[in-house]
Amino acid sequence: PSPPPPPPSPPPPSPSPPPPGRRDEPTVEILNALKVVSNREFDFGISVSHPTCENSKSCFESEDDIKSNQNKGLRCDVRVQAKEQTSCSKYGEYLPCMQWNSFYDSKK
Repeated sequence: PSPPPPPPSPPPPSPSPPPPGRRDEPTVEILNALKVVSNREFDFGISVSHPTCENSKSCFESEDDIKSNQNKGLRCDVRVQAKEQTSCSKYGEYLPCMQWNSFYDSKK
């Protein structure tokens, strides 16, 4: 007779639960909200704050803040489109359909 089959493998672990803490809405501030910008680069002075962020006054102030918050499951996904652009099927690095996540450019 042949040996019995091995027992079935255990199921994979469940995904991590959302980060603990409060379900408060984040606060977004735009300090330099200009209607027209002619420079190729401009600091809009955007900040996002939330009580569960490492630095609760600015969740994306530094690369360390971003990494710490991402490890907790926090992230900020932003899509920007030009005013005259009615819809975007894809977002990239530049307008008219730009994706700008976490408001931090580590190249600067």
